[in-house]
Amino acid sequence: MPPNEHSYSKPKLVLLGPAQAADSAAAPAAATRRSLAIDRDFRLAVEALALQPQEQAQLFENSCVTCGLVTRFSTAATAFEGLWTGRLAAGQARLLQELRESVAGLTAADLTCFRSDVLTRPGWAQVRRRAVRLALALGWSEKLPLHVHRSRTAR
Repeated sequence: MPPNEHSYSKPKLVLLGPAQAADSAAAPAAATRRSLAIDRDFRLAVEALALQPQEQAQLFENSCVTCGLVTRFSTAATAFEGLWTGRLAAGQARLLQELRESVAGLTAADLTCFRSDVLTRPGWAQVRRRAVRLALALGWSEKLPLHVHRSRTAR
């Protein structure tokens, strides 16, 4: 079944930076590792926002799911934008901005700590839809999210 904007569970790994950076002898290894780590953290944060509420709650079983989702995304998006500003396609940049606005627009009721039932509220549904659109625009549609795969194999 082809991916659509209402379902998301099988992204493929796509490095968002220039492929030559890792292969270039001129690229400092530390900068390359930092770039890859930022890409990975951003991808994991977007994937976490795109998951269904029950899957999101499983990611943060021992902590506050709303705080975890928002903090992970905000931190990762800030680092990602700092690294890749101006290098995303216009549509990708617009989708990232829309997702940021949706997360920023979550109300106090949407962000009630230690209550995973709030993830079914309309604000979170909009965040999920926008995260799915961004993930698909970035080409992440082929395999299980990295963090979901790890959590399932660890059990």
